[in-house]
Amino acid sequence: MSKPPLPPEAVDLLRRANPCVMAT
Repeated sequence: MSKPPLPPEAVDLLRRANPCVMAT
């Protein structure tokens, strides 16, 4: 939520690691 804008690669990794992370 209160995180700085991450690059598409980081967002993709976060989505794969945490499927519940759809805030971005």
